[in-house]
Amino acid sequence: MNLLESLQQDLGAILVSAAYVIFVIALAEVLRRRGGMPQEVTRKIVHVGIGMWIVPTYLIFENRVWAAMPAAGFVVLNSLAWHFEWFRSMKGARRNIGVILFPLSTALALGFFWEGPARVIGASAMLVLTFGDAAAALVGQAHGRTRYVLFDHQRSLEGSLAMLGVSVLAILGAFLVFGAPVGGAVVAAALITAVVATGVEAICPWGLDNLLIPASVASTLLVTRSGVWG
Repeated sequence: MNLLESLQQDLGAILVSAAYVIFVIALAEVLRRRGGMPQEVTRKIVHVGIGMWIVPTYLIFENRVWAAMPAAGFVVLNSLAWHFEWFRSMKGARRNIGVILFPLSTALALGFFWEGPARVIGASAMLVLTFGDAAAALVGQAHGRTRYVLFDHQRSLEGSLAMLGVSVLAILGAFLVFGAPVGGAVVAAALITAVVATGVEAICPWGLDNLLIPASVASTLLVTRSGVWG
């Protein structure tokens, strides 16, 4: 099946995906402007709301090119929004390029990890970024008491532990949806991967974690793949 033929099958999925992302961003804008919600909170709403769409994307699209297309489009849109400061609900307290790197990571995950068991890797990469990174930020801000600094980058032990635990659950969830049954090897791989991702999150500045966390998850799962899938 060529790209034009597959476009006919995936056109509805493209429109649904684009509409969903626009809805999440619009909802966050309304909550910020009319509800008085802090930008750090609305940014995480966008982060989680859009990131979790990786699972339906794998389920409703037939072709990896068209699956990645909405995310690739938002790389361009978010670049413009970042430059012109259009959607403040997507911004945190610090100006960084994370808003651009997030859809880029999504597009790369879908492009490189599409067939069969590889979907576990792509889904895990984005779910760890979606939920693990959000847990680290929210727990760290609300309950972070034990601070540490790596490469002039401050984090909290509480936030890092939250990311570690949530990341393990996110990876196991991806295996349950897309992969083999969860056994000892999978749990071990999830734990190792979560430790690596948590370390990457702890040292990443300027929003680079939105690219390097998924890359670290995918790389670690690839290394442990033979032990997990045989």
